[in-house]
Order: sequence, then structure tokens, then C-alpha cells
Amino acid sequence: MTEERGKVKIVTLRRTQFIEMGKDLFDKRVSETLQRIGEENIIATHPVSYEHVDMTTLQTVMDYGLIVIYREPEG
Repeated sequence: MTEERGKVKIVTLRRTQFIEMGKDLFDKRVSETLQRIGEENIIATHPVSYEHVDMTTLQTVMDYGLIVIYREPEG
């Protein structure tokens, strides 16, 4: 019997997405995302660094994130 496999998907999590009221919730949100996907479905994770313009200061800021490649379960 061949197991049905879902489509491969990618999610990019950027730290700046998870700053709420001055609190850095990046680790918490990454943990929640990985738990939602499920360890058995994760194909790879890749750290990333990037630059963006801080709209408050108008300065270029270096930041980081995580790319998660996973297989979505069918069903």
C-alpha cells in the first residue's frame, strides 16, 4: 500500500512579523508554527538574514527569520 503524500509547501517567518507592543514573540510563534506543521511533516528549515527599512527611523536594519519547507498532510 502506497502512502498518499501531500503537496510541498514553504512558509517564511520573519522576526519583524512577530513584534507586538514592543515584545519579541518570534521564538513563541516559530514554536507554534512548527508544532502545527508537525515534526513528521518538516522537510527542512533554513535560517535567513535580510535587510529592511524601519518605517519609524527610516534606517536600514538587519534582521533574521526562518524558512520552513514541509509536506502538507492529505486529509
